[in-house]
Amino acid sequence: MLNLDPKQRLTTQEVLVSTFKTSKSCFLKDT
Repeated sequence: MLNLDPKQRLTTQEVLVSTFKTSKSCFLKDT
């Protein structure tokens, strides 16, 4: 496992959240 700095971890979390939001938006638009 890679040792991530707190900043990187935060960035990774933000990326995951934004990806999830984007997926949700696409899903809602698709409906």
